[in-house]
Amino acid sequence: MRYFDKILAWALTLGMLACAQFQGIDPRIVGSWQTVEWKIEKTNELIPLKMEFHFDSSGYYKVDYGNSVEEGTYYIQGERLYTTEKGQAQKYVQIVQLSEDTMRLRMNRAGRLELLTLVKKR
Repeated sequence: MRYFDKILAWALTLGMLACAQFQGIDPRIVGSWQTVEWKIEKTNELIPLKMEFHFDSSGYYKVDYGNSVEEGTYYIQGERLYTTEKGQAQKYVQIVQLSEDTMRLRMNRAGRLELLTLVKKR
């Protein structure tokens, strides 16, 4: 019976860790990020705009567009990054890649799919 209890405890722990990785705040996203490439997915046409993102460990985010700033709360669920700007409706983008130093997002902007590649600022 002790063997079964150990296997069950190990399986439950592994399951909780797997769920925690993509529910809430993934520690890899915490920090400041800068745009290195932004393009239209269908044509690969580059979009000559830049954004800087900041995500903290408490679920707060800030995006600096250069001439305006967006702030609010965020969380990750599965492959989606959900953001809610103060006073606005919730929106989400698809996380294509998230590592310690690179993040790629797919977003629908006015019906057009775009890919945004960011690198973490050091």
